[in-house]
Amino acid sequence: MTPTQQQGYERKPQVWSHDSKQYGKVKQNSDSINLPDLDLLKIELYSQSRLRPITNEAIQPTYPWENPIPQLRALADAIKKSKELLDIPDESNSDGAKPPTTETWLSACRFIWNHAMELLDYSGNVIDIPLFTPTPFGGVGLDWNKDTFRMLLTVWPDNNRVTYYGDDTKWKSKVKGKTRTNEIDKKLISWFNYINE
Repeated sequence: MTPTQQQGYERKPQVWSHDSKQYGKVKQNSDSINLPDLDLLKIELYSQSRLRPITNEAIQPTYPWENPIPQLRALADAIKKSKELLDIPDESNSDGAKPPTTETWLSACRFIWNHAMELLDYSGNVIDIPLFTPTPFGGVGLDWNKDTFRMLLTVWPDNNRVTYYGDDTKWKSKVKGKTRTNEIDKKLISWFNYINE
């Protein structure tokens, strides 16, 4: 793919040659153009350019959950279903939840996907599937409830801030912290691994 194609356009090739025997002339299909006509030549070259958008789907943004590895297929399905959050009306439930922006939703999806991949690489464990929920301030909540374990992770609408709190009522253990959506939180990875043991 040429640099021009990478920008989303395809340029129709133009073939021009320089006749070294006739200094000061440029040829196209054997028709000579004298030096004084070079400005006209530039205009002609510009007008003959063919720029048209490429609609090939291959240049559209793609995300890893669209073609997931088998171990994370369930998480991929949950992420795809969570896109419904973008269409909820404001104050659609008793908590007065607001729909997140696409950017906030994508930040939440990338965050949990990256941590699921890190957990899989670290221990071979597959992350439990959270419930995706809207928040009153336009963020995305990820809610886990498994036996005696609970966790609420919130991606805030500034697209970069994450807070979380979890506890295990059986072993009286807790985890609390904050991080960024573009980071891997090792404490979270340890906690996710702990509840899968």
